[in-house]
Amino acid sequence: MLESGLVMSVKHTVFRHLNIDERAAMSLTPFMSIIRALAVLGPCVIATAAHAGPRLDAIKARGHLNCGVAIAEPGMSEVQDDGTFQGFEPDICRAIAAGIFGAPNVVFAPTETLALFLENDEIDLVIRGLTQSFRRDVGGNVHFGPVLLYNGQTFLVRADLHVENFADLSGKTICVSSDVYADFFPPLQHYFESNGLTFHGIGTQTRAESEARFFDGQCDAVTADYAELASAVIRHAEDATAYRILPGHIEEEPLAPLLRKGDDEFDAVVDWAVHALVNAEALGISAANVDALRASTDPAILSFFQEPPIASGLAPDWTSAIVKATGNYGEIFDRHLGAADAAHLPRGPNRLWTEGGLLYAPPIR
Repeated sequence: MLESGLVMSVKHTVFRHLNIDERAAMSLTPFMSIIRALAVLGPCVIATAAHAGPRLDAIKARGHLNCGVAIAEPGMSEVQDDGTFQGFEPDICRAIAAGIFGAPNVVFAPTETLALFLENDEIDLVIRGLTQSFRRDVGGNVHFGPVLLYNGQTFLVRADLHVENFADLSGKTICVSSDVYADFFPPLQHYFESNGLTFHGIGTQTRAESEARFFDGQCDAVTADYAELASAVIRHAEDATAYRILPGHIEEEPLAPLLRKGDDEFDAVVDWAVHALVNAEALGISAANVDALRASTDPAILSFFQEPPIASGLAPDWTSAIVKATGNYGEIFDRHLGAADAAHLPRGPNRLWTEGGLLYAPPIR
């Protein structure tokens, strides 16, 4: 019997959604009867499959992602003279948008604080240097996505000081700003004392003042988290290799996307866009070879390029669109933070787990 176009369309949709081989299913008479019955409902079935949750539906309807970022954190996120945004965080926004639209359709919104995010419901998420913590994640209206940067409190020193580790800072002068001081001073002091080291801190009112004093030679080291110190090097140093961000950390400061609770479908898209960046690096898929590797016979790579379920809210070619838009995770990190003309920041814990780091993503299969 010849099938109507609607029956064929609904059948293809359900087969794709359930990952069922159409030829194998042809012999399943009861199953085919269900498919034909679903076709009677036509528009209702299709509308249900396309529904992706209020937030994600709104994003698709407007045609772009509204992403909150900083405007003056070099390497992480800053606005250029022409009004464009550059940095690690804007590229994460572009990757998420590419996963949704197949292209990096993003409008950036300067969002420096949690309060600004909560006040403006039009901002879909914030990719900002905000640490995921218990008090922020529990009991409020916000939700954190997957960790984007394994960050932590450490020290920036001049390379010619020949400081190799934290112990070498004993007795050295360390600039600490009051906005960091409240959070970092107790563990900083405890670390030095518990390791038999001498802590000599110089307090300042702001991080900008601490940085200025350090680069002016008034202290031997300045302390903040990796991301902030990387921005300081880009902002102040003529030669990034003349400075060194010490490996290791005293306090953990993992940075993650900030979303609203209840946006479950959108949360899943954000999660898997980030996972795709990490998986791409692990599989050796880059902006330069993404098209060529679509012809690969490697099962893991073929799985990476598979189309998503229709109801996912992701573009059909979501993974390749993400990599084309920004490169893989390693490419984003190196471009904005790791290169010698950037902050020369070591990957450290942000290396893949196979290389001794913490980066690990669920597989796309």
